Amino acid sequence: MASYYKSILNPNMQVAASLVETVSSVREAFTTCGFTRTVQSGSLDNLNTLTPFGTANQQYTYDVFAFNDSWQSTNPLFIRVRYFSGGQINGVQLYCQMGTAHNSSGSFTGIDTLTEISNVAAYTTTPVSGSTIHGCGDGSFMTVAYFPQMATGQFFVFERLYGTNGQPTGSGFHMLGTEGNVVATKILYSQTAIYGNAPASRESGFIPNSKSSRRPSLYDGRFVAGLIYPFAGRPLNPTPNILVAFTADVNAILQTVPYTVYGTQRDYINFGTNSPNMYTNNVFLLRST
Repeated sequence: MASYYKSILNPNMQVAASLVETVSSVREAFTTCGFTRTVQSGSLDNLNTLTPFGTANQQYTYDVFAFNDSWQSTNPLFIRVRYFSGGQINGVQLYCQMGTAHNSSGSFTGIDTLTEISNVAAYTTTPVSGSTIHGCGDGSFMTVAYFPQMATGQFFVFERLYGTNGQPTGSGFHMLGTEGNVVATKILYSQTAIYGNAPASRESGFIPNSKSSRRPSLYDGRFVAGLIYPFAGRPLNPTPNILVAFTADVNAILQTVPYTVYGTQRDYINFGTNSPNMYTNNVFLLRST
């Protein structure tokens, strides 16, 4: 398992050097955390050739990353990340998708391809100096947080489904993520596919989860969080890669909280984003170790 961190001094994508640094850093987050960048026609190897667009919602380039775990030889799984100019051209949006087969030209071909998380809204935003990119993964899961300090920040979780012992299985996969629109609360999307079958409906208005029954959520000095469940006709085993918390308990951006899932304690970071369709004053914590 590996983690990734990068601070971008000037996250203004109308500056060519900053655009190159940002896209390179997202790519590095995946490869550092155990994923393999595949060969795809139209995917730029040399990102130094990137130049800023003068219009919104245009694709700079894309990557397709392969999972790198014991299941990949029999149950292959891939993540596509497309890098777009933002609704405000000084930003970058990440469009993300998962699937089991591709055509080496940037398109997924499997029946179990998940819906791309994208955003074409127009908005204005101000770059925040020193905004950060975070990653955590081991080739069977990946968490990515992109510029949480900015109003256009996004995060994603890509994972195989988990067994009752907390180990990834080849049975299916799950993706959660947010669009990059500038709103006080972002839409969180969750979708699951059983391997070789059409995906379940994408959830956004309601995402299956468990809320701690303890009040307050800090009990004897220990944080008690909520879990999110992949859904494919029924709730499946919860993901250990994202938690639901509340601003009364975790209120500082990038605050680290230890929590135990499937018998293993890990660190989680507050990225500030909340979804009012779940609870009032909730935030999401992404796995960081």
